[in-house]
Amino acid sequence: MLRHPILSLCASFLIAGANLVQAASGTCPAQSVVLRGEIPGAGGTHYIETVTLSRDAASTSMSGRWNMTRFTQDIIYPWVLRPPMNQAPIKTDMGFEGRWMNCGFTTQGTVLSTECTGGNYYLDVWDGKIGLRANGNTIGTVQGRDFQMRFGLEGQQQYNPILTGRAQDGPPNEVNLSISVQSGNEGRHVFSTDTPAKLVLELQVTTDPAELAEQVIWDIPEIPGSMRTLDPPTGMGAQMRVTYSGMPASNSAFGEKTVSASLDQSACPIRDSGTFKVYFPRDTRNHPEPNPDWPNWLYYWKQTACGRPFNRDIGVVFAENAPNDCKPGVAGFYAYDEARVLDEAVYLCNLPQTLGEDMKVDIAGLAYVPTAPTVQERFVYTGNDRRFTGIDTFGYTLVHEYLHYRNYARFWKPLGGHYYTQLQPLYDKDQDGIPDSMEPSMGFDPTKTLTYAPRQDVAAFLTYDEHWLVLPPADQAFKGGSCNAQDWAKPGKQWE
Repeated sequence: MLRHPILSLCASFLIAGANLVQAASGTCPAQSVVLRGEIPGAGGTHYIETVTLSRDAASTSMSGRWNMTRFTQDIIYPWVLRPPMNQAPIKTDMGFEGRWMNCGFTTQGTVLSTECTGGNYYLDVWDGKIGLRANGNTIGTVQGRDFQMRFGLEGQQQYNPILTGRAQDGPPNEVNLSISVQSGNEGRHVFSTDTPAKLVLELQVTTDPAELAEQVIWDIPEIPGSMRTLDPPTGMGAQMRVTYSGMPASNSAFGEKTVSASLDQSACPIRDSGTFKVYFPRDTRNHPEPNPDWPNWLYYWKQTACGRPFNRDIGVVFAENAPNDCKPGVAGFYAYDEARVLDEAVYLCNLPQTLGEDMKVDIAGLAYVPTAPTVQERFVYTGNDRRFTGIDTFGYTLVHEYLHYRNYARFWKPLGGHYYTQLQPLYDKDQDGIPDSMEPSMGFDPTKTLTYAPRQDVAAFLTYDEHWLVLPPADQAFKGGSCNAQDWAKPGKQWE
């Protein structure tokens, strides 16, 4: 009785000291033949075709039914195929007596690759012929263990390559393979704080029998914008060291990546994969140009939705060296003085420096109802206070300061003068940031810097009336957690 050997591939990710195993396995046939052929086409196009036939019982006679377990086509064009395409496998008529397989295709560079597996495709071998014995249709011949065949409709076979291959018996024993990816912290890897930054993966594989380890093929992901180096450079072997040099320019290049390994034993290729996540050191300044003075968190978070308040690509001035403005507890500001007025831009402080490691800010819940009859109903403390940290603080701060800019552009920019030296003495005598002439219609007192505050602590938080036109709409516009999925900082929302 023949024992069908099993090849199994197990990906083991070392997570917090544990050895967690995910497994993939495939049953290898007792006998198989891989046929391959190629033909150059018109205009420099090259065509390669591969077919795998197998059966469950080995025999010295090649006669009998052979299942087609795999069929591949590679068409190599003399130009790059754009845009890249990826079609998931679907049931496909193979054009031969109702036979079908599950076929999908991908493009990469100049190559269009099609792969078909499964289905009901089989061929008969009898009297040295290959085809369908029931109706006598033949597409090839067998001599001893050597197979030769050619697909294509009658009279058009010259457009298909001649496929040749030799039948082989399957491996005699069960084959096992396990992969180890030495993880940083629960599968999380962080670029170093060096310049240029580096990230190193150590991969290892063990097989039984041991000699198969050097045949393992690794599929290591690129990180766009970072240079990947493989050791050994062939991408094959029992051990693999992967080094990524230089931080990527795009925030989207961080995040979850997939590493795979495969072992192709004749007609039973086995493949398994696992994931790891890539992060950047938050407070270091080793990102690519431009803005080398920006910390990594500002460089990468500015690319997220939190860096675009009201979906505007506003400018940011990193005000780390403005100690009179960026005091402890201050996240950012908008300046009205002549030398620092900005258009479609705001000032941002060094958040870990002014707010602490977690970048924590507490925002009072307020509502402004300008048409309410009394000040108590007009200026309301809702009690819906919110606390932001990390990228949420960053996002909220840009929304908040951009609203200050909008108020400046609305109230003062049309008057065409400098606020402190020309406009405030004439038009804003209570120094609350709103033109005195407009205040009554908006429910404010033009003689008071802060018309009303429902509580003492809220008064200290507000300080002047224009803040009533900033805090409630900022609270409505920014929802915490909206950028968590884009935050690949350590520490950060995805790291927590």
